Amino acid sequence: MAPILAHCGIAAFVHDKRGTGKSEGVFKHTCYDDYINDAGNCARQLSLHPRIDSGTIGIMGASEGGRIAVLAANRFPEFKFVISYAGTVVSAVEDRIYAQKGWLKSLNLPDSVFRVAMDIHERSIRAWASENPERHA
Repeated sequence: MAPILAHCGIAAFVHDKRGTGKSEGVFKHTCYDDYINDAGNCARQLSLHPRIDSGTIGIMGASEGGRIAVLAANRFPEFKFVISYAGTVVSAVEDRIYAQKGWLKSLNLPDSVFRVAMDIHERSIRAWASENPERHA
């Protein structure tokens, strides 16, 4: 969407979550709250830019990013609007668990291996969502 927005004269800031894509950081040292704060801090920085109208800053996200967008818009007054594209309507934990379940099922693992792998994924996801990076590590 960023190229389309730019074509329309709308500035867009695109970033990868910590430790993913070209973003710095280590994924296992983050928690869900970090993503919300990162988005809000982006808005705070954009609001200081002389070419940005701070009264029209919004946030848009898809899938998990859609959920993060809604939560960030609720927490950071710099956001004046939010677009949640295919954002989840379940908790972040349930969303991640469901996504992992689908991915694991696509591997056609034997049931016994699937159950063990799913247990590991679920424990990891719950640790990630615990807001405790040490537990997640």
